[in-house]
Amino acid sequence: MAKSVKEELSKLFSGGKKPNVFYKGLNTDTDAHAIGNDQYTAAVNARLTNSEQDAVTLQNIKSDGTANFLSFVTNEVTVDQDFSSTYPYGAISHNSFVGGSGTVSFIQIIVNHIDGSTSTAGIKLNRPSSPFYDLVYPNAHLAKHKDLVGHILYEISQGLTDTTDNFNSRIKTTISPGTFPGGTGKLIFQSLTNSIVSGTVTLKFSTTSTDTYGSASFSASAANSYSDLQVTNTLEPLAAENFGDFVAVVGSSKKVSSSGNAFSDQVAKLFFNQDGSISRTELVVDTDFSYRPSDTDYGYQPIKLIKVDENNKYRRLYFTDGIQPIKTVNLEASASFYSGFDSLDDFNLFSKSSLLPVEITSVNNNGSVNSGTWSYCYKLMSGSGSGSVVSPISNPIPLFPSSLDTSYSDTVGADVGDNSNKSVSIKISDLDTSYEKIQLIGIHYLDNLGSAAFYLLKEEKIPGNETEITLVHNGNETTTSITAFETLVDANTWDIAQDIQVKDNRLFASNLTNSSFNIPFGSSLFRVKQYKHTGAGTRVDDLSGSGNAKQDFDGVPTGGAFVAHTGLINPDIENPLLYLYGFNDTAKYRYAEGQDATSNTYYGASTPSFFTADTGIQITFKQKQFTLDDRVGPSLGSQTGAMSGTVNWWSGNMEQVDLDFFVTAPFYGPTAQGGEDGYFDNYQSPIFANKYTGYMRGEVYRFAIQFYDKQGNNTFSYPIGDIRMPEVMSDYRYNTNPGDPNSGTHIAGGFTADAGVTPPKKFGLCSDTGLGQILYPHFTVKLSESIRNQISGFNIVRAERNDGDETVRLAGILNQTLRHQDETDQLECSNRYGLSTAQLFDANLVTHANDFGDVASGAIKHEMYTIDSPDVTLGKKSINAAGSQLMVVGQLKPYKVAGSTHPDWDGNDWQIKQGTDSIMNYGRDASFSHYQASVYPSITVTPNEEYLKEQAVFSKYYSDNDNIILDNAALASGTADTKYLHNIHYSQNVVPREVISPSLLSDMASDNDGFVNSGIQFKTVSNGWSYSNGEDGDDWVDAGHDSDKLNLFWGNTCHFVNLVSGAYINGSSIATKTGSSTNAYNWRAVGHTNQQYWITSKSYVKIIRGTNPGRYGGNSKTVFEKQRWINTGFSIHGSNVLAINELAVFGGDTYVNYYSINKKFDGGSAGAYTNAAVKSVQGMIFPVESRVNVDMRRGRYFGKDRPHLNLEDEYLYSQSYSSQNNIKSFPSKDSSIPDVDKLPQTIAVSNIKIAGQTNDSFARFDANESYDLDANYGEINNLITFRNDLYALQNKGVAQLSVNTKSLIKDELGQQITIASGTGAVISDDNYISTTYGSQNRMNAIATERSIYWVDHDNSTLCRLGASGNNLVAQDLLLAKSCRNLLSNHRIYKLNNNPLRKIASSLDLNKEGGIHIYNDVLHGEIGFSINYAVDASTVSVVTKHIVFSEILDTFVTERQHFVGMSFPHQGRLYYNGAYNTSAFSQTNRSRLYTCNTEATGTNSVGTYVGASNPFFSVTFSVNQDVSNIKVFDKLVATYDGTSSTGVFTKFTFKTNHETMTLTNPGSFIKTIISKDVFPIIDTSSVGRIKGNYLQVTAESTTSTKDINIWSYLTHYRKNLI
Repeated sequence: MAKSVKEELSKLFSGGKKPNVFYKGLNTDTDAHAIGNDQYTAAVNARLTNSEQDAVTLQNIKSDGTANFLSFVTNEVTVDQDFSSTYPYGAISHNSFVGGSGTVSFIQIIVNHIDGSTSTAGIKLNRPSSPFYDLVYPNAHLAKHKDLVGHILYEISQGLTDTTDNFNSRIKTTISPGTFPGGTGKLIFQSLTNSIVSGTVTLKFSTTSTDTYGSASFSASAANSYSDLQVTNTLEPLAAENFGDFVAVVGSSKKVSSSGNAFSDQVAKLFFNQDGSISRTELVVDTDFSYRPSDTDYGYQPIKLIKVDENNKYRRLYFTDGIQPIKTVNLEASASFYSGFDSLDDFNLFSKSSLLPVEITSVNNNGSVNSGTWSYCYKLMSGSGSGSVVSPISNPIPLFPSSLDTSYSDTVGADVGDNSNKSVSIKISDLDTSYEKIQLIGIHYLDNLGSAAFYLLKEEKIPGNETEITLVHNGNETTTSITAFETLVDANTWDIAQDIQVKDNRLFASNLTNSSFNIPFGSSLFRVKQYKHTGAGTRVDDLSGSGNAKQDFDGVPTGGAFVAHTGLINPDIENPLLYLYGFNDTAKYRYAEGQDATSNTYYGASTPSFFTADTGIQITFKQKQFTLDDRVGPSLGSQTGAMSGTVNWWSGNMEQVDLDFFVTAPFYGPTAQGGEDGYFDNYQSPIFANKYTGYMRGEVYRFAIQFYDKQGNNTFSYPIGDIRMPEVMSDYRYNTNPGDPNSGTHIAGGFTADAGVTPPKKFGLCSDTGLGQILYPHFTVKLSESIRNQISGFNIVRAERNDGDETVRLAGILNQTLRHQDETDQLECSNRYGLSTAQLFDANLVTHANDFGDVASGAIKHEMYTIDSPDVTLGKKSINAAGSQLMVVGQLKPYKVAGSTHPDWDGNDWQIKQGTDSIMNYGRDASFSHYQASVYPSITVTPNEEYLKEQAVFSKYYSDNDNIILDNAALASGTADTKYLHNIHYSQNVVPREVISPSLLSDMASDNDGFVNSGIQFKTVSNGWSYSNGEDGDDWVDAGHDSDKLNLFWGNTCHFVNLVSGAYINGSSIATKTGSSTNAYNWRAVGHTNQQYWITSKSYVKIIRGTNPGRYGGNSKTVFEKQRWINTGFSIHGSNVLAINELAVFGGDTYVNYYSINKKFDGGSAGAYTNAAVKSVQGMIFPVESRVNVDMRRGRYFGKDRPHLNLEDEYLYSQSYSSQNNIKSFPSKDSSIPDVDKLPQTIAVSNIKIAGQTNDSFARFDANESYDLDANYGEINNLITFRNDLYALQNKGVAQLSVNTKSLIKDELGQQITIASGTGAVISDDNYISTTYGSQNRMNAIATERSIYWVDHDNSTLCRLGASGNNLVAQDLLLAKSCRNLLSNHRIYKLNNNPLRKIASSLDLNKEGGIHIYNDVLHGEIGFSINYAVDASTVSVVTKHIVFSEILDTFVTERQHFVGMSFPHQGRLYYNGAYNTSAFSQTNRSRLYTCNTEATGTNSVGTYVGASNPFFSVTFSVNQDVSNIKVFDKLVATYDGTSSTGVFTKFTFKTNHETMTLTNPGSFIKTIISKDVFPIIDTSSVGRIKGNYLQVTAESTTSTKDINIWSYLTHYRKNLI
């Protein structure tokens, strides 16, 4: 047994002189006269061992072993001719297959293998309608090569897919020169089973029509036989991971063949023999990762490779080179799985693809999906588990329980939890075929405020190579609830990481880069302007007639030019009358720029120079017509003679009660289904609502454009600007495009309607024929070629219009109120403003006056009104509009039955009577046209039927805007504001009988008791409702007609508006009449008896904000660039992106519906009248804009049902039906912030991986799971785990990260329990261990069981993480071990990140050189291999290979060769490398070497990384009695054993006075057992060397002997002279 170091030293010291021993290792810094005898100052290719207890010897290192070249073989089937002339049967046409006119039934392939065996397979040719083949494998040998055979047969079979294809031609194009991958005339097949096909391939064709392959006869000519070409592929490893039974390698290959060289990248499995050699290579992936630089023969960027060994089905690799996106490969995927990947991006961890939005194609009556609204999106999944981005989210689609074949009136909405009994069919197109599965995600909106539930509805396999799939959401799926985060938040904003690491089943990625394209445009490129035209327009008739029946608009402007506003915002955008001014106005900015100065003016906006620029946007306004109601029209309702049966009137239905006839429900809506999905052509149709949600007239919307990069990622949104929509009375007829950007000609536009439909003249809500009109902006988007080349699509987005952003706060129908006398029989209405007895019309007590608020004596002129709006009742919207304005924006005109054709009872007048008395002859004008219809209500208590029948009526209105003539003089003079706009003092919602205190109201109400939402019902007298004319110019309801008062009625829930004092609606200021006053019905219809006049047409009004500078947060550039945007759902993708793109952009927030309400009812208060049983109802049906999809209301309400005499309508509505596509929002491009595509201090954290999951959780990085280190310490270059902690190395810092921090506490019983602590984030904190040392390079850290090691280039040192007491410190290892001179001032050299790179004939200082650190566990050594780029002019490179012993805690040696990469396996360290970088060729990079401890004989030492260069040296100092000059006589080397004797070939002796060299010590050596004695002399002299101390360098060039030195003992004597 070897003696201990102390024992050995004790023996050696017995002579009084100290020997030099080596157990304390290398010390390069201490001066030679002071260094201890237990250290040495230099060593090359040495190793310290203490294999026997603590005995330490200095050894030379064994030659490394050669594991093998990394290579594999492929076959290229060379096809140098086609079959056109050699096939014995001539051309094989389409009809030659079985089932056609020919007889060819099989193709046979024969493979003659190099081992003499033969394999045969066949393809059966099916009918053209079923173009698939059957492969038959008669023997097992062929089955190994089915990838080769199958590919050939598959290529041939593709000819069957085209019925016009000549099969012979198909063969030529399929198997002919120049058509295959791999080069001209070559089809490359890779046998993934590592059993290589070699020999010849023959194709034969059968003429037998039998269905049995074995009995078919085949023929072939010699020309059909081809020899294959074997190709060697040399694999260069870039990184490797040890899986135990094999090693996974990511590398690149150079394919060498007679046809030339080619390069590609591979992932392979390496299997090893017991002796360490490679037994075989199994290829997993053969592709192009683009890892090789452009100078292709000079190596690669190193790869950081991480393994996760989940189970036998998922053994995954994750790797990054810091340049390409992170990639992943499942090593256990099937042999053919990755062969279908045709793009580098297919391997990305974050699989990306430009995904089209879903298309909802149908809704069907065969499912169980919950009611409410749904949006859909999807995600594609690869076979390796990585997922694509989530597709754009579809616009919401409403679902409801009513069957789709139910009538319009019986179709109602539901609560979000109710079963809709529906399924939804969803089509997804342009699928990326590299994905295997598709996940359908459903978003169920719970309200209109953004609350939603998210579900993974299903995951389905994508069939074959299909690019289109239809998925059905039927509600019976086993769904998985997912978080909004998983759907809405982009999984990551980056895809490149400089380093990756795994801890706690999460993937950590650091120093991130976003490779996604970010369009480098300024924020103003797509900003539109509005223009004025300085030339007067041509006067053109607006309506027939004369005088006021004319309006100016531009045909072709005369003179002048288009002039844009300055600044970001149109100064006229706050003007609500902007689009009402005559077209001869030259001051208002409201047009898009025309193609030239004479182009028609048209409402809209455009970017400057739109027609000449290659990029820009133009916006115009259009309307889509749809079926709002098909039950009425101006020509309907005509019938003469006795009324028998049903009369086509408002509702198209009538019923008989006793002898009387009434119109019966339903009163409105379409009767026929015929929309694009076969259902109703309106918002009751789910598909229609999904596609065509419009925009509020008169509202200001803010738009932007958003691009998708080539990978399908959303980029920033670029503001387009604020656009005011035209109002109802705005002229529509010349809202045309200014010109065709393609042809330059003027074109008509502005209207979307069915063929034969006449466009409207205004932007009205609906026509008199029941056609509704949806307002939407039309976008023309021009994109330059450079933009189109960088995007995969674009989307129009808008800012969400919240309450504070609204210009239009409420829209609805305006109702008059009246003041009641202060008398007790007025009941609760006494001395209050209340409701008129005639809710359908508005009273005008002055004969033939034009309005209901004229200043003439006796007119009604007060400031109080009510507004009916579905936003109030169904939308639950509540506002106090004080400070806002009431704007009259249009006319709602009641349908009528013309006097000449009105239905009658006795040939005279339409009448309802009880028996033969009480003829109802009112609600008509002087020409006997009727404006209301009688209904029979639902009742709780039977009332007086005589009065009921004459007082239960309703009217239905349409938007009669085409006949309105605006007051152009007032508009032109600037006085129109007071005519159209009225300031509001106070407003609120009111319920039936609600009282508003006079203290809240304006001055005119000061002498009364406020307002009450109820009124007094009067009976009819002669032809009208009876009550007194106004007295003293007031509009009191007179108490003097008590006999005509019937009862109190209650008003419905509505919105009350009180204008400022003195303001009232003046109809003559809004629009003038046409025709004579006696037949006037344009804005008014006048009764003709007892001076009781009624305005039958109602005002369509809006409550608007006069100005709203805070809209969308403001209108500064800063606000625009911080805006969040929501999707309109209208986009263009892929090949549909053109130079000029036309988009009808729906996806707004406004619906156009008919809204029906019961305006008056009796809730049970009989009042003080004797005829208390007399009751009445009045119903109203009118079109309206709102945020409510009224078609989805439910419950009991007038219109769908009879009006109820005793109950208010029910206002039941699920707010889900008002949902917008606002679940996900998008940021703007902020020009003040520079483009940031790098996040150098950020660490991103993946989701937790669950072993065996198909979906790879490492591909999911939630945006909130990231952590930023202190930027003052530079970028993160290395992530590494050590003892279950994660560390980050920055340029000037080492940080310990708190990951999943937990702590122990005691419960009530004293038991310890673990709880999470910190912030709840995965990384909760950091602790900087050092801010002096750091890492400036990638791939520059390695962790062992003891520590972390790295190179700090800035400090020219090597570092490790060490302990100082209870603390961790970053230790300068060279300084601590007195070895700083190993690197000296190497910081002056360039240190890059390319240790695998060969140095070319010229040096690139920015590429050459790098670091590789390895852990040789067998020898307990850490190796630092560093190549510095020094001088480009001299192609100078400095290589340092320094070895540190973890066992002895000391530096040991330098080595002459360098290491490019390494990996451990089965106790061995495998590596590649070379002696110098210029020799680091592809051959050396492709050869693996391993540490060999058993080499003997020739070249057992001195051969490293493929080169024999035996050399060993050690330098030590003899410095006892250093103050005296000594004469040094001899050196005694003591070895461990005798094999080392005689191995030294040179000694160099140096003192502080002189130097001597002994070059042939063998001539002077004296060997005594295990000792060599050398004289200390010069080779050419016998003189002795003198000095205070002696430095000895011993060198050996042996290639056969092991050197194992115990010590050197130097004999000397004092110099006596």
